[in-house]
Amino acid sequence: MTRPLFNDCLIAADFRRLFNEMGWDRPAAHGPLALAVDAASLTIHEVAQKCGFHAYVCEVDEWPPPATRRNIDLQLRKYGNDYILVIVRTGTPCHHLWLVPVKTAEKRELVALEYASPDQAAFLYEKIEAISFRLDE
Repeated sequence: MTRPLFNDCLIAADFRRLFNEMGWDRPAAHGPLALAVDAASLTIHEVAQKCGFHAYVCEVDEWPPPATRRNIDLQLRKYGNDYILVIVRTGTPCHHLWLVPVKTAEKRELVALEYASPDQAAFLYEKIEAISFRLDE
């Protein structure tokens, strides 16, 4: 994937296209997930999947605090242990928070990556190849 295409997808918050360009498959034909988390309702859309790994997107007005993120993780694990959740902040173009659960020897941790512009997402672009697939995979 080229950097300009990556940037375009981030600016447009077009994560369905981003994951498609990375070789991920379309998600199973089910609707959005409605989660009740800490007295708030979240609508989470699955935009892609690959080999049991899911890519979700959710739009919020404010970033969820760490405790709420852990509760979101607990609920998303009902649908699969491995996922990427991209949280889009309403009204702030290209301001996203990526959450990825990572298993360590002792526990499961949520790694968060926040950026407010494509330039700040350079680290993420460098990691794209590791989660991209060829057509024959």
